Amino acid sequence: MIEKLQRFKVNPFFHTYLSQVKHTELEKELVDSIQILEELMGTLTPNKLAFAYASNKWTIAEVIGHCIETEIIFGYRALTIARSDERVDLPGYDENEFASNMNMAGLSGPQLCQYAINVRHSTLNMLKTMSQDQLNKTGIANNSEVQVVALFYIISGHLRHHVSVIKHKYLG
Repeated sequence: MIEKLQRFKVNPFFHTYLSQVKHTELEKELVDSIQILEELMGTLTPNKLAFAYASNKWTIAEVIGHCIETEIIFGYRALTIARSDERVDLPGYDENEFASNMNMAGLSGPQLCQYAINVRHSTLNMLKTMSQDQLNKTGIANNSEVQVVALFYIISGHLRHHVSVIKHKYLG
């Protein structure tokens, strides 16, 4: 893991995602990781998007949907902590419950890719509105202390992690 990222206040669970980060410059990291998803999406047929490598696993489309929804949730966490005058305590979410209630099959591959890109553009624009003091703020999310800047790196590392899972477990 990049040394700078080791100093962030996060639940150790998120070190898995932070260890996937390739760039210390945050905007470059966020742009690079969404480009990796775009490249992958260009190779996925509708049949591949509907593929799950085991009966109890998500389809590729659901994995990508999970990444999109997690980015939205983590962006909300970052925004709420950054903009609040007092320390906030945000709830967690059940990723499996969310996945079981999503309908990513309702989107074509290009639509799903565009959804991810649009959410990432929103994340990048939100980042540009934050001061260094806001990025350094901490709050509580899912019963753990988390730093705003770390949430942005986690968003990127989380996507990188799942793209790697798709490449290795789904596409072999």
